[in-house]
This record gives sequence, C-alpha cells and structure tokens, in this order.
Amino acid sequence: DALIEGVKKRSIGIEVSKGVTADQQFIKAMYDELLDMMGGDSSVDKNKAPQSSQNVPAATLAVGTVSEPAVVLLAGLQGAGKTTAAGKLALYLKEREVDYDAVAAMDPEESAQ
Repeated sequence: DALIEGVKKRSIGIEVSKGVTADQQFIKAMYDELLDMMGGDSSVDKNKAPQSSQNVPAATLAVGTVSEPAVVLLAGLQGAGKTTAAGKLALYLKEREVDYDAVAAMDPEESAQ
C-alpha cells in the first residue's frame, strides 16, 4: 500500500514532461518510489552528482544480525539476469566467508514439476 500511495503522490496532478509519454513518466515515478523505499535517493540527479555511498542503493545493502537477517529482493523482467545475479551474490558471499543461511529462488508463475 505504501508503494502505491507513494507512486500516486508522484503521479497524480503532474503534467507530462515534453519528450516523454505518460507511461514513461509513470515508470519513472514507480522507479523513484522503489529507489526511495530501498534506501536510495531519487532526488539525486545521476547526470550531475558523482556516485557515492549516500545515493547508491546497493551501498546500503543491509548487514544482517542473528535476530534480523538481511533480505535481498531481486526483481526484474524475464531474462533480466536475476538468477545469474543471485548465483553471483552467493559466490561472492562464499568467497568472502560471509555467514549466510540461504539464497533462495521463487517464481510465482513457474509451476512445480
């Protein structure tokens, strides 16, 4: 609900910018809201500001504790590389001897066979 409300605030009553379509502007609003929710800063202009740990969501990757483990969600379209990224993340953690419980995959559209 918070995501939907945030996107509504960014979208409703806003005039469509020149050179973009309404759906492109909606996608930008969705992207910015997701970025803010995941610890990034959508107010930073990527073309003007240098990348720093203050505005890069990956830099805020949570370090879990025993009572509150870190959770990483990989979301994307089919063929975007989510499974590959999850495998690389698991290898990265293993090589650095980071204690982790699991790397799990779930696809609600994929039927169990």
